[in-house]
Amino acid sequence: MQNMWQINFDALCVLKFAPDSELVMLDYEPILRPLDSDFEQLMLQFSSDYTDAKSIFSFVKNHTRLRELLEKFNYCSELEGAYQGLFLNIPAIEAKYPSNFSNPTTKEELKKKEKGTLLVELQDRLQAYYLELAY
Repeated sequence: MQNMWQINFDALCVLKFAPDSELVMLDYEPILRPLDSDFEQLMLQFSSDYTDAKSIFSFVKNHTRLRELLEKFNYCSELEGAYQGLFLNIPAIEAKYPSNFSNPTTKEELKKKEKGTLLVELQDRLQAYYLELAY
């Protein structure tokens, strides 16, 4: 049977001992995703032309549940690459997204790029949060 789980996204791959057969089996433990509905609501802000990264970050920072994504995490989004922990504190993360675009000709392009960068960071933080809950 083909594995239907995406490891470290949908489930953790674990070894379990079967006492009746005295064998070790490969099994999967589902990863709970309690913030998915909150994150879906957040995604609406990313698709709006009226928001910038700074206002989206402020929303996350002030949200009672999503604020947990701004904690520090030991997490590698790319297992084959160098280690990338998510260690910045809230002011340091916030400083990465100032949304100060002085040139009106490039403002929309820069605003879109900054929002995209924030989205990727928050998606990584969401996954890191879920893995931390799973362990």
